[in-house]
Amino acid sequence: TLGPTVLVTFVASDATTLVDNVKLYYSFEGADWVDSGIVKENTSLDVVFTGSFNFAPENGEGEYVFRLVAEDIVGHTAFCETSTIFDETKPTTEVIGDDYVIGGPIVLRLFGEDPQVDTRTISGIDYVELFFMFSVDGDFAGESWATTGVTTATIDRLGTYTMSWD
Repeated sequence: TLGPTVLVTFVASDATTLVDNVKLYYSFEGADWVDSGIVKENTSLDVVFTGSFNFAPENGEGEYVFRLVAEDIVGHTAFCETSTIFDETKPTTEVIGDDYVIGGPIVLRLFGEDPQVDTRTISGIDYVELFFMFSVDGDFAGESWATTGVTTATIDRLGTYTMSWD
């Protein structure tokens, strides 16, 4: 499957025999376990078998729980689980301010939202950083964006955040 993938890494070992293979299973949003069909074989017979899987999230955005099942060369199995939230939706942002300011601080209102269908899987906005471009004559050709050095702390809920600087 083409498109974005989730990297799932593992380290497997066995105290008495070698690990033969590791298989990847997943559960999407608490549903039944699904065999991903991805298996890593310990072809180099490493005592400590390390590797990774590139998993293509077939169900799209949401919470995935991964179960990695290690099997040794005599058929004994053990497993471990880990989870991740797969989120491809980019947050939206908007900046509102006065058209011009003569002296005094420039006050801008920043709006940010990371909409999700299911609030259990909201990843949220980590931070908002404010950049600006400046030109004396109003010609921005050749100018580049610069940071104001102003960032918010982690935004853990939807809402309106105001930043200002002099």
